Amino acid sequence: MRGGRGYETVLGTEGLMKYGPAAGILTDYMNAYIYNSNYEDFEVYIEDGDRVLIVTNMVFSQSTMSYLFKDTEVCHYSIVDPTTYDERLLTYWELYPEKKPNVIIVDCWYGWLYEASDSWIMQYIENEFGYTGVIDGKYIRIYRQ
Repeated sequence: MRGGRGYETVLGTEGLMKYGPAAGILTDYMNAYIYNSNYEDFEVYIEDGDRVLIVTNMVFSQSTMSYLFKDTEVCHYSIVDPTTYDERLLTYWELYPEKKPNVIIVDCWYGWLYEASDSWIMQYIENEFGYTGVIDGKYIRIYRQ
């Protein structure tokens, strides 16, 4: 059972995580809904072998668990929450060029970006990443080269 708001027992839960590494976990409605939606978006928009950086700060987010949804390459030096997104990533990618992402995923809420537009990572995405396409899932925005 995943902790949430408004319940103390299994009978009080309102959601079930249906797929992937958390399949079968009971939680509150929104946690389950966002997890299941993100899993479905990964199935459609992320390809096995993609090099993925997940930018996650949203409260309901499944955070870095999404790296387990597909056979992808993790493009961050740490997956411990909370994860940092700053210029140290550039140093990491310089040392390990095979870890430089071709896909960056950022938390959003039906098209409303959940990362400050003036943050380092958003400035990197907009000015240096060189994406050629953007896809809005329900709770993630996908930037793809």
